[in-house]
Amino acid sequence: YNNLLKEYGGGVTDGEFAGAFAPWAHYSTAFASDILLPPSYAYLICYADSIRTNGSHLAIAGTTRGYVNGYKAPSIPSTEKLSNAVADSWQDLDSAINVNAITYIRNYGYCIWGTRTLFNNQKKGGLTDSSFLNIRNMLCDVKKRIRSVAMRLLFEQNNDVLWSRFLFGVSPIFERLKATSGITGYKIIKEHCHDQTKLKATIKIVTIKPLEQVEVAIVMTDEDVAVE
Repeated sequence: YNNLLKEYGGGVTDGEFAGAFAPWAHYSTAFASDILLPPSYAYLICYADSIRTNGSHLAIAGTTRGYVNGYKAPSIPSTEKLSNAVADSWQDLDSAINVNAITYIRNYGYCIWGTRTLFNNQKKGGLTDSSFLNIRNMLCDVKKRIRSVAMRLLFEQNNDVLWSRFLFGVSPIFERLKATSGITGYKIIKEHCHDQTKLKATIKIVTIKPLEQVEVAIVMTDEDVAVE
């Protein structure tokens, strides 16, 4: 984290397309009882496990989808233990650099703690859609699905029927995202294009950001309160 902050404190070029994890660690796998692997391995196995049943928009972090199977011990000195406090500090809201830590969560085990990209949050004055790795994954998945729809339409007659076919192919992608809490809404707009051999559209989506903090206040009072 400190090295990244020193090198890229002013922001990483196209940081929204990348994510950083730490630390390297020893794992027990089907191929070796003890093997040293980079932290990206933890993210990839958790992601692969999640998308078997979940959409790509869900964050690979926390004690459920972020729990790392086979994680034995981090490859760092005990004097530099990656504590929960350190993991939280790497997710500072105003920092230009964010790193997703793999840290030990009591009663749960080693978990990925964070779903941030290397997007420069200072550049925008806070978190944006580009700050979250799960939203980036979702957009990459959406682009692939839209490309698949478009490929089936190429060299067909460019008229209103073709536009209807495009909507018919694309709309279910976003309806599924709405149904699974990936987005709250979307709008598909056909853009005017002078080139009659080209179909041009803009799709606006409203994303849902992952929860990162829970604040609960317990207040004692002698007054009657309604249960809600």
